[in-house]
Amino acid sequence: MKEIEPIENFVARVRTRLNRHRAINAALWSIAIGLGVLVAIALTYILRGHSVPTYWYAATALTVVFAAMVAGLLRRLSQDDAAHFADGFFDLKDSVISAREFARGDRQDGFRKLDIAKTEKTVKKLEPAQMRYHYPKKLATVCAVLLVACTLSAFKKPSLAVQQELALEEQTLQLTEEFSEKILEELEALEKGVEDPEERELLQANELRKWVDELEKTKDQKEAMRQMANLEKKITRMANKLAQKNTEQLLAKLAKELDQEQAHKELAKKLKQQKYKEAGKDLKSLKPKATKLSERKKELAKLKSAAHRMAAAARASKARTKGKNGESGNGAASEELANLMESLDADVGELEGELGELERAESKGQLTDADLANAEMMKASISDKLGQFDERLGRLSAAKNLQKKLLAMSKKLGQCQGCLAGQCESPFAVPGGQRPGVGTVESRREEKDALVDNGQTTQLKGIKGQGPSLT
Repeated sequence: MKEIEPIENFVARVRTRLNRHRAINAALWSIAIGLGVLVAIALTYILRGHSVPTYWYAATALTVVFAAMVAGLLRRLSQDDAAHFADGFFDLKDSVISAREFARGDRQDGFRKLDIAKTEKTVKKLEPAQMRYHYPKKLATVCAVLLVACTLSAFKKPSLAVQQELALEEQTLQLTEEFSEKILEELEALEKGVEDPEERELLQANELRKWVDELEKTKDQKEAMRQMANLEKKITRMANKLAQKNTEQLLAKLAKELDQEQAHKELAKKLKQQKYKEAGKDLKSLKPKATKLSERKKELAKLKSAAHRMAAAARASKARTKGKNGESGNGAASEELANLMESLDADVGELEGELGELERAESKGQLTDADLANAEMMKASISDKLGQFDERLGRLSAAKNLQKKLLAMSKKLGQCQGCLAGQCESPFAVPGGQRPGVGTVESRREEKDALVDNGQTTQLKGIKGQGPSLT
């Protein structure tokens, strides 16, 4: 359509100017809507006492830019729309539209050519710059007010209550992270510190590690305390499973019985102090070792008194538990130990009788190898029972030691809950200062001033030994 190229150029210039004006309006509306939404979001934070997160401002800016671009593209006018506007704005009596329609037609008669030429001559005198942009003052004012509101909201600090809440959340997060690391270190130290094979066998390290790994970092104080309480409960339950109350009561009775014998007071003291492993070794050392019959009988006397006391303690323990419908925890283990103690007393009595028979047979010259072999079998049976008793006390000692360590860890978890609640310091905090009895006084100096006589002397008067006493 070369014959109407000046008209098309004019319409294109009009279209460009109109689209620019419409893009500015779209941008202003996008800014107004975006700032309005941002103000609404900011109010939801400010009314609750919080500061507005900065990411909302960045998100709003990006959204406004994108919305303005999309709205500007969607509101663009076509050539036909621009031609209609030009006819109306410049009062051209639809000449631009007519000329463009004539140019699209198949026939070109003289009237149409004349109309096109007249329209071209008219538009050459017109300037699209005459189409001035009408600035939307109200919309711009709204944008300015919203922008000021958003700017002020960006500098709004959280309230004192919210600051305290945020500080508590930050402290809780740091404490949960610290406690998780410290508890894991405690567990590793516990594993390395367990040297007794029996104690190591009782320690369920994998289960403990699994429980510790379940601890999660959190800002929620109640959730953090719940996790610590749950772990404390599990470890306490594990420690309580190691308790052997009935067996300890039986050994306490044995300590009272042995304390009545001067020869066994040291053994009784170890049992009272719950040094079960050492007590087991001492009992095991009482097994007969001598080879001569005369020496065996003397050696057996100390073991016999201990065995009698053990049997008495066992009978007293059985009498106490008799008539109960059930036993708690380790009743079966306590009963087995009591039976072992009674059986040991019976074996010692049989061996004592056998040694008496052997002495009489030896005095008569009728001692046989079969008699000696029978005595050796009894001796081996007693040694075996003493070994079993030592083994049981060793396991009890290992369980007791491990129970103390687990309860100590459980206590620290309880202190962790107190620390999270703000009631005490962290159980893993390293206290400052120096060891007891050591202080630091920086004002002290090594030099000493000489004593100077100032002339003020005091003279005592009176006679020694006379006058009222001050005391």
